[in-house]
Amino acid sequence: MQFNLFTLVFLLATFAYVITLLWLNVRQDKAVANSFDTVPNEFNEKITLEDHQKAAEYTQAKLLVNHFEIIFSTVVLLVWTLGGGLNWLDGLWQAQTDNALTIGVGFIISLMILGSLIDLP
Repeated sequence: MQFNLFTLVFLLATFAYVITLLWLNVRQDKAVANSFDTVPNEFNEKITLEDHQKAAEYTQAKLLVNHFEIIFSTVVLLVWTLGGGLNWLDGLWQAQTDNALTIGVGFIISLMILGSLIDLP
């Protein structure tokens, strides 16, 4: 891995994005926790306190899962880029054939398939 200005900018942008997402999740979690015991006035007639609390618990659980998803996705991104995953996959296809079109198409399809498998729940 070469460490240059682009790598530094890429890392800073990635971590700024991740920190922003995690901060928004924490902020949302605090907002849900603050309104856990009371139903908002707009929904008083339509939603019971029990239903409101059930929705709040669901939201908090979903936010917790989202924390792990953000971190995992960031690790996968860093492995693909700075960790050499894209280079490894390209080398794998270049070892199979000399046809540039086959290498390119195989690389893209392989990347899509691996990305889909990684994103499975």
